[in-house]
Amino acid sequence: MPHMTILLFALLALALFSAPSRAENASTQPTTQPTSLLTPADLTLFRHPEIKTARPFGFDIDDQGLLWQGNQGAFWVHDTKTGKAHSVAPPELAGLALSGCVCFQGKIVVVHQICDHATVYDPATKTARKLPLPGSKTNVWNACRADDKLLLFDRSDDGGILIVDDLDKPVRKIPAVKGRWPNGGRQLADGRVLFGSEPGRLFQFFDPKTETLGQEIPYPPGDISFSGGMLHDDILYLADAAAGRLIPYSLKENRWLDPIPTPDRGVIYGFIGGGFQRGSVGYFCLSTYNHPSRLDPATGKLIIPPHADIGVDGKPHHFLDRFLAFDARTRTFSYLQVPPQKDGYPLICYSLQRGNDTYITGYVIPFAPDGSLAKEAGDWIVWQSKR
Repeated sequence: MPHMTILLFALLALALFSAPSRAENASTQPTTQPTSLLTPADLTLFRHPEIKTARPFGFDIDDQGLLWQGNQGAFWVHDTKTGKAHSVAPPELAGLALSGCVCFQGKIVVVHQICDHATVYDPATKTARKLPLPGSKTNVWNACRADDKLLLFDRSDDGGILIVDDLDKPVRKIPAVKGRWPNGGRQLADGRVLFGSEPGRLFQFFDPKTETLGQEIPYPPGDISFSGGMLHDDILYLADAAAGRLIPYSLKENRWLDPIPTPDRGVIYGFIGGGFQRGSVGYFCLSTYNHPSRLDPATGKLIIPPHADIGVDGKPHHFLDRFLAFDARTRTFSYLQVPPQKDGYPLICYSLQRGNDTYITGYVIPFAPDGSLAKEAGDWIVWQSKR
């Protein structure tokens, strides 16, 4: 898969919910930082030279503490207890994208974007099998667990919410209303699942217990492309992916509030993606990509504008070596930046908060002889809470 296409896939998958100089980095740090912020001292970086990638996709962690991730054709497995890693390549995954891995009922469930099935891998028996998905042209990029169920979001124009109760039973489907195809979802603290709908430009709530759709939130006016988000004190803070701002929505008042500008958009980054939340702080991945990330539900393909490969710095775009941190208590911004590497640029993109533990993955882009970023695979990295 071409390097730029892989990065564009990642930008869209994260829409769920050259590096800056030292002078730029120092000048853009806020003067006041929240005390609850994660720092690099809270995390340990594991680098796996035995596993090369041009970027990872969505991951999950099983009950044994193994982190499962991949890109195409194989799992990468990182032991969060020992820091050791290995790869697993079941023949059933050959040629397939591992868009998202979810641990469910003791198995690893993998979705493959445009594909008529998911793959179920059993680590105990080291065997894999297909899980057929309902629909004429299923296009699933991510899934989430909710109320002892697995929810898959089919964003095709024949899509809807696909429900797995038992991996040994057929997948059920709640069809989407025409023009409201779910592009990914996440479970909120109150148990409801929030997902965005395209091209209908609205958010919807789904109750996994009753399997009913609830409140709808139309997008505010304007050319908005939402990506990551967080919830604090009944306020949703949603990233307007390519506009350098967070847009709050009050669930109590049922209205959009004034946008909150983010620092450094157009200088350090162009795109705000998905991330994780820890307490009152949301962490958003960043990219030098300089456009919204949109999918054509009729074709299942990305809408790529002219010159999309060029980032805000005038060079081929890439994810950054940092997350943008926003503390909703104080409305202050800062960065969580991965330690530099001598032989390459460490970018980070996917993340997971599990209880008090944080996990972030990415890879190290090797430096070319002239010091630029080479267009080649690099070492897989896992940045996790210290044990």
